[in-house]
Amino acid sequence: MASPYLTVLEVVNEVCDRMNVRRVTATTTNLFTRNCVNLINDIVEDLCDYGTWNELQASAAVAMVCGQSVYTIPTTALVTAKRFIHSIQEVYVSGRIASLEPIADKNEFRMLTRTYSIGTPSRYAVYGSDGDGNPRLGLFPRPGTQFDGNSAFVRFQVLPPRYEAGTDDNVVMPFPGRVMVAGLHAAAILDESGGVQTDQYKAAQGKFFVLRNNSLGRQTAKTGEFTRFQPGMSTRT
Repeated sequence: MASPYLTVLEVVNEVCDRMNVRRVTATTTNLFTRNCVNLINDIVEDLCDYGTWNELQASAAVAMVCGQSVYTIPTTALVTAKRFIHSIQEVYVSGRIASLEPIADKNEFRMLTRTYSIGTPSRYAVYGSDGDGNPRLGLFPRPGTQFDGNSAFVRFQVLPPRYEAGTDDNVVMPFPGRVMVAGLHAAAILDESGGVQTDQYKAAQGKFFVLRNNSLGRQTAKTGEFTRFQPGMSTRT
């Protein structure tokens, strides 16, 4: 038995089969397979924006400094596949059980930092970005002396790195293989038709939506108390 998670090349070759294109040993073989890798990158971005995936969860620890309000999240020590941040899910500091409350309005965070309040951080904001394009972390109040050198822990969803034809053929992608194949098949049909949403495309896209929805819901606790609605489908959790 094989893993349900597939490499870039395996996904491309399955779609080649469905599109009646000869299988390849490298995604650089022809223009179709090269373009398939570009389409895969689009699908990955779409899946990341669609929801919170267990396969993409990671965390990092930030060393707090007394009086400092904004920090870079140190992800460079992580493996390349987890270096880039898609979205911050939770922040908490050592010595405080509850998670920090997010501040959505950056203007509010700037106003709060001008108060120069120091104490136990209870709120956080996404403030600016670092050299990798990752969000920087803002804390309020600024850490007091008792937190100097302690850690703030950031749990985040990873943004997978961009896949390149040939170079990343053997990289296993973090999403279920059936989802990636269905998504790439639909994207390839749409690309081949010049953007015209044919009946074949609509059928393939509908299958992708169902697999995407089911795969995301499969890895959540099933209580039967909540129902998530979206156009054309719903999932009980």
